Amino acid sequence: MQPDAPMAQLLGSVFGTGLGAGMAVQLVLFSFCGLAIALGGYSVRQLREIEASNLKGQDSKL
Repeated sequence: MQPDAPMAQLLGSVFGTGLGAGMAVQLVLFSFCGLAIALGGYSVRQLREIEASNLKGQDSKL
């Protein structure tokens, strides 16, 4: 991240402005995106209970 970039003043205190700082920002950003997707999927009841519904159909085959 370049020291004079617009976001450097905001993010530079946490991630720094040296080599690899931009990659650190990307890693944290995409980690939060993955977490948001996972929590969003968990909030959907059909997705949360999909394994139990699949096992009900397999009980008769065992």
